[in-house]
Amino acid sequence: MHYCANGQQVVQKMFWSQYLDNPNRIIEAANGDFLFTHSLISTSMLNSTSLTRLDSTLNMIWSRQFVLPTQKVFLWYHKEITPDTIVILGKISDSSNIVVSTFLLKIDGSGTVISAKILHDLNNFYIRDIIWSDVQQKMVLYGKKVITGFYDERMQILTYDKDLNFLWGKEYAYGFQDDIISADFFSNNGLILQADVNHDIDSSSTEPCCGTLLIRIDSIGNELWTKRIGNIPNLYSGNGSIHSGKILVLDNHEIVNVYHTTYYNNSPKNDIVVQKTDSLGNEINSLRISNATNNIHSCQQIIKNQNLILRLNNFTNFILDQNLNYIDFKRIVPSNNQVTILDQQICTNGQTVVLGQYMPSKKISVMLTDSMSNIGCYQYPFIPCPYQTVSMPNTSAYYTLNTTSLTVLDSTVAISASSNWILQDSLLCLSSTVVSEIIFDEIKVFPTMTYNKVFIESSLNNHFMAEIYNSVGQKLEYFASLPEMVDLSHLPKGVLILRIMSKTHLKSFKLILL
Repeated sequence: MHYCANGQQVVQKMFWSQYLDNPNRIIEAANGDFLFTHSLISTSMLNSTSLTRLDSTLNMIWSRQFVLPTQKVFLWYHKEITPDTIVILGKISDSSNIVVSTFLLKIDGSGTVISAKILHDLNNFYIRDIIWSDVQQKMVLYGKKVITGFYDERMQILTYDKDLNFLWGKEYAYGFQDDIISADFFSNNGLILQADVNHDIDSSSTEPCCGTLLIRIDSIGNELWTKRIGNIPNLYSGNGSIHSGKILVLDNHEIVNVYHTTYYNNSPKNDIVVQKTDSLGNEINSLRISNATNNIHSCQQIIKNQNLILRLNNFTNFILDQNLNYIDFKRIVPSNNQVTILDQQICTNGQTVVLGQYMPSKKISVMLTDSMSNIGCYQYPFIPCPYQTVSMPNTSAYYTLNTTSLTVLDSTVAISASSNWILQDSLLCLSSTVVSEIIFDEIKVFPTMTYNKVFIESSLNNHFMAEIYNSVGQKLEYFASLPEMVDLSHLPKGVLILRIMSKTHLKSFKLILL
């Protein structure tokens, strides 16, 4: 074990089996646990995918494979739709690794299968992701459907409820090669889509052949409006393309687009453009991020906390406020490019969990930190990145968006969870904030019998975390740093347990709420 140099709350763990491990996605569960998918690849290339559950301090609870006799099951995307109910999108392949079916799987918090459905005739549906809305109580699968080949690809959406019942599906065609790259819900009605589109143009046209559309649809998939993102003309043959990246709807229904261009102002290079629009797709402001010196090609992820965090490529975070004002630009890899970041999520308690792959040995790296900058044990200095405010106004769509309704049939399938999979783990990094038992003895908690409030005295509040449990072990509250006062009035009366923790020690205090 070695310690970090700056005193952040950082835990970094490595997980591995006897096979090569390829992690994919990580999510936070409602109770603070984490679930991530990873493929297990043997020397004979017999692939399968597992789902692993970790507790809030990255200790493994279980790791399960989901199996179907004589066939291979792959887990692609997973979402928690209600506490301890997870929906998984997956594929089934035959012995030749040819995909034969797409399925939806519903499991409980212990990995036990509740139900599973085969979605028929979706082998040519290339799904980008699934998203779930608690407000709309709807799950959306989006991507592209290949009809007859490379020159007939259409945007496609399928929607399901929490019981895996099909609601509606739509195909959208703009040109000859269309694909929904990113999607997000409006809070109470419909979605916003970001799509790459190609179409034929004549030599005199100023429209780019390859562009991006911003599409607003209602709760049953009907088009409300369509806007072309950006105004780059087709000045050079084979150039002038705009490519979709990621999209995010803010709480006030303003939209943040992140996309990249093949050139900007006739400069032959890729640039990332972050654009903010109103709810009708009209530009408010935009920011250009140049990759001339930093080898940035695309935005892999955009996350909203109090700020906007853009994960560019697989090793850097570009941090803006919600008005697109620049804040910071930092590397997030924990060592000299040995870890590729695959996913990161901001947790409900303000921490950040990061999933990556340790490249030399193809092992799984999971990091938990209280900071979005300089994640991991090996700190990097600030990296300057060229950026400037620009204007990239959206225009009305040049072609008509054609819509076709569709229905997908399904049937039940006997997918089951295998016995617990054994993954070894090792602690790579623990925060340098190491607190002795003697300092724990200096913490004062009073009164231990109260009607509403309890007070905590310590000279090292920022070096501790705190949790409150009820008498049956359910976590009720979490504090990333030690508070001076805790209001218990909203909690159920009775015996409560206050746990105060550093990364190496723990002490519990019994409280009685009258």
